[in-house]
Amino acid sequence: MSSWITAPSVVQAQASAMDVADSLYAAFDNRAALAAYEALYSGDSTSFVLLYRLARTSGDLAKDVMAEEGVRSARPLLERSVDYAERLRELHPDRPETWFQLAVTWGTLSLSQSGREKVRIGRNVEEYANKALRLDPSYAYAHLALGIFYREVGALNWVQRVFANTFYGGLPEGGNEKALRSLRRALELDPTLVMTQYELAMTYFSMGDEPMARYHLGRAVELEPINTEEVRLQSRAAGVLAELENDNE
Repeated sequence: MSSWITAPSVVQAQASAMDVADSLYAAFDNRAALAAYEALYSGDSTSFVLLYRLARTSGDLAKDVMAEEGVRSARPLLERSVDYAERLRELHPDRPETWFQLAVTWGTLSLSQSGREKVRIGRNVEEYANKALRLDPSYAYAHLALGIFYREVGALNWVQRVFANTFYGGLPEGGNEKALRSLRRALELDPTLVMTQYELAMTYFSMGDEPMARYHLGRAVELEPINTEEVRLQSRAAGVLAELENDNE
């Protein structure tokens, strides 16, 4: 009888701990948030909500470390994020968030690779994002991931393309026009993301369209960031706008 009585209190305590972890993440304290989420995790945990937050937060913290110390220092966190994302794939393959998180974690990990491995991982990013969209065509984040991917594919150097053609049967068609289609769709579905505005600006810059790039940089500065990566992008957007203003004076 005592276990029947205490079970609800255990569930309530776990929910409260999750609320604390979510509050830390919302306050942009990724390190403390990750520790709080991991305190709730055991190796046999199957909760989609917890696993998604673990993959997301360890990936965000990896990007924080990468921005401050470089890719090498961030690699253990990147690998941890991949492990959580792969656990999501194993347990929750029917959720679009699972495949988006796989695209993000593997795409970020590719930054620490070079040559053939970077190209191999890059091909997975497109596959995972498209799987997310097959499950939910209105999932804005997957369109955003594809937009970034297509722009980066279009910018690959000839050595990387030779690797792709030799070992992986080539790369998908990319480029700025294809990137714009995906990014505009992401914007249509969710106009509140700093990252979408920033990536649109970078794509327009690549196309030589400074007025449109300025517009989206301005929108990026105005929006409310939802994570530390968006905080950094917002700061970069403000810096680029300031430089453009100085150049025109």
